[in-house]
Amino acid sequence: MSDLLHIPGPRGAAPSVEIRDALFEGFAKVAQALAHPTRLHLLGLLDYAEHPVEKLVEQTGAQFASVSAHLKVLREAGLVRSRREGRRIVYSIAHAEVPSLIHSLRQLSAIALPEIRLLVETHYRDHEVIEGVDAAEKLLAQIQRSRCLVIDLRPHEEFQRAHLPRARSFPLQELGDRLHEIPRDKPVVAYCRGPFCLAALRGVRLLLGAGYQARRLAMSVGDWARAGLPLKT
Repeated sequence: MSDLLHIPGPRGAAPSVEIRDALFEGFAKVAQALAHPTRLHLLGLLDYAEHPVEKLVEQTGAQFASVSAHLKVLREAGLVRSRREGRRIVYSIAHAEVPSLIHSLRQLSAIALPEIRLLVETHYRDHEVIEGVDAAEKLLAQIQRSRCLVIDLRPHEEFQRAHLPRARSFPLQELGDRLHEIPRDKPVVAYCRGPFCLAALRGVRLLLGAGYQARRLAMSVGDWARAGLPLKT
């Protein structure tokens, strides 16, 4: 395809079949880069955050060589970028449109594939869930009136980079030992990295089991920001 980028053509002339096919080849390259569950997981981790390779290895549970190879595919497709920070290589999302593409992919998959729809309805449509922009706007009003406590279950470093207004940091691995810090006179809303993040599901179940009024926000920090809602940075 790169050779075709240098083919001159008369101004205003219709593109050739070769040029059209080169475009489709480029579209397919991006689609192929998305066609692996680990790469989708990596893009989710990088939404509104940047991470060194070592942190991505820890979060995915995959081998270092495997994560590096997947990041290379994503970088060559123009979906992520990297920079050197001392001896570490740090990755981030390359374009603001990438998370929106992932969001659309999730929605389309639930519409097109009955098995995906069944998994979502069975395991993620709990009655404690808050999802959608309208529900998020209502939640923001509750936060501003101090009518609920919002807890962020992501690691501390992600919380420090950006979080919901008035949220408090309770990484999931610390939640059980810190329940005494959470008041019982207000409903609790927990969030992590989006609608399919396991941390919020597990955190809400732990809170409910301990007698709290708890709900899950099925949005990431990036989803919240893209909905036009304020963040604390």
